[in-house]
Amino acid sequence: ERAAVLRFWIWRDGYQEPKSAAHGAHSLVVGLHWALAQDLAWVALVAQRIAIWRPFFDALGFEERPSASFSLGEHAFHFFARDFRVDRAVVRPRDSMKRAPSSAGAPRMVLSQEDFARAVRDALRGCARPDDLGSSPLLASRLLADWAEDEPVTPAMLRELLEVAASSLDDPRDDRPRRCVELTFLRPAPTHDLAAERLGLTFSTYRRQLARGVEKIVDYLWQREVRGAPASGD
Repeated sequence: ERAAVLRFWIWRDGYQEPKSAAHGAHSLVVGLHWALAQDLAWVALVAQRIAIWRPFFDALGFEERPSASFSLGEHAFHFFARDFRVDRAVVRPRDSMKRAPSSAGAPRMVLSQEDFARAVRDALRGCARPDDLGSSPLLASRLLADWAEDEPVTPAMLRELLEVAASSLDDPRDDRPRRCVELTFLRPAPTHDLAAERLGLTFSTYRRQLARGVEKIVDYLWQREVRGAPASGD
């Protein structure tokens, strides 16, 4: 993931006053960068003309961070930041500027990579008990919002996406990771020992191949969380 820092935005006529063609051109270029940049996580910027710019930044979903603001001589500079992983739209309605709603109407949640991996593993273990998926933090992720499109996010959709992730393990050269995942989580055998027996694997090989499959599923879903769903046909 990447962060963008807008360090300098000053034009000759009026400093930071929004009264020139330079301001319009600058805003267009910066907005396009925010909208199109790959893997953009955080954007930070500093403004001096706070009376002018605070309402503008509020409308864009930026929040002021007083602890990072500073002064140089008589001039105060105010630090603003926004997490673009929550909502990639450059302009948002004022009633959603603080916390962008997911397609389920709940606030979007941004997980660290470690917490995301833990949530995926927990969700895999919960596949055999659909009620367990109802409390998964993945339901508030970008991943599920993209999958649901304009529909409310449901635990069943999380189960569907885990099935898709498991199918991404298909490999004619070695399908053991996929088979281990399916027989452990998606259509589980009564015990792990029995799963290994049905797969014709020693227990140690079964555990090793299962770990491979889970790691690949975590990575597959993390890439979708960070970069968005792949285009049709990818």
